[in-house]
Amino acid sequence: GLLSLSRNQRKIASVVAESHRDIPAAFTAVRVDVTEALSIARELTRRLRVLVGLTELVVKATADLLDAFPIFFATPAGNGRALRATGAHVGVTLDRGKGMYVPVVRDADRRTLAEIARDLMRLRTIAGNGVFREQDLRGGNIMVTLHVDGVVLAVPIIFPGQICALSLSTPLPEVREESGG
Repeated sequence: GLLSLSRNQRKIASVVAESHRDIPAAFTAVRVDVTEALSIARELTRRLRVLVGLTELVVKATADLLDAFPIFFATPAGNGRALRATGAHVGVTLDRGKGMYVPVVRDADRRTLAEIARDLMRLRTIAGNGVFREQDLRGGNIMVTLHVDGVVLAVPIIFPGQICALSLSTPLPEVREESGG
């Protein structure tokens, strides 16, 4: 028989269809060693007394690119132009078993890592309930997607009204041959 999609699933399907129709598909995959970043995150968790993980570090690092790469955060304005963003409003994909949501960490470029970490914890809690306020989900100008264990590569969906998205797979262990001196 037929299955009914939830309101949230129907909205996601609509956005994905619009994105595929209007935004050219292009992506680059790059390998990044996050060993040191994870070690720094553990130390910052102890020092700041708030959970800091790869998500928090990536949101802050992405937001801090606003001045160097303003086009990544801009809004398409037609005729080969884009409207400059006044702040880095970073959408972060969250799925806690009640559907995928993309709440927005506002003004992440002007906030401390601890503030971003607290905001993400609040948003994760809301995602577990599946009851976001509309203002939690609107106004992102760049999106960061982080994936669950086992995902090696995912091509991000760029939301209509945005120009750029960053997608990270699960950190994977890698065997490397060390050269002897």
